[in-house]
Amino acid sequence: MKNKIICLLSLISLLLPSLTQAQQGNKPVKGAGPETILARLDTNQNGSLSKDEVRGRMAERFDTIDANGDGEISRKEMREFRKANQNRKGPRQ
Repeated sequence: MKNKIICLLSLISLLLPSLTQAQQGNKPVKGAGPETILARLDTNQNGSLSKDEVRGRMAERFDTIDANGDGEISRKEMREFRKANQNRKGPRQ
């Protein structure tokens, strides 16, 4: 009985982070930097974001953020986009 409880608790501890991430929907945290955004959204872990990996406002602005037009948003492109738009008034881009 004790082994079953330990096994069950181990299984729960392994699954809990996945369930939490699924509930959050892999949304970037407002105000998060490129490293945080990449860590949360880069599902294939190639160091950049494709159109399939982004949603919402980032997807709407994908072609603008993807400055070199290679179909991937790099950490550098995210930084440059944020820097260029940080002093704008009105809705965030």
